[in-house]
Amino acid sequence: MTNTMGTFQTSKRQVQTCIPSAIEMSVREVDWKRIHRKVKAIPKRTSIYQIISSISWGVSGSALLSLIPLYQAVNSAEPWVKPTFWCIGITAALIGFVSWKYEKERDTFIEVTSDEVLTDMKEIYHTFFPQKNIDEE
Repeated sequence: MTNTMGTFQTSKRQVQTCIPSAIEMSVREVDWKRIHRKVKAIPKRTSIYQIISSISWGVSGSALLSLIPLYQAVNSAEPWVKPTFWCIGITAALIGFVSWKYEKERDTFIEVTSDEVLTDMKEIYHTFFPQKNIDEE
């Protein structure tokens, strides 16, 4: 098709338009705000707790294994050495356990929150495009 200003080209591609009502738009905005809050609540992955846990387990093991030669040596150690090694070993083991447990709970929280966000996004996508699947590309 031509006109006095130039040439127009047309194609037979299918265009899908959606004219949502005011209710759909307000629900959409609320949904996106909820997803935004959930995404912001997901903590960033970090390995600091795993590092603290590993170091604490190492310190604990070293301190407790060092007690074996101290108890075999009858009177060669000062009286404060054995209780100090016991305290260091037990405290480091507790710190290691707490760090490990917190890291596991944090990983679980990240996984659950991410799954919730993906579920919400699929539901919203299905509301506007019921014949399509968001997982297909």
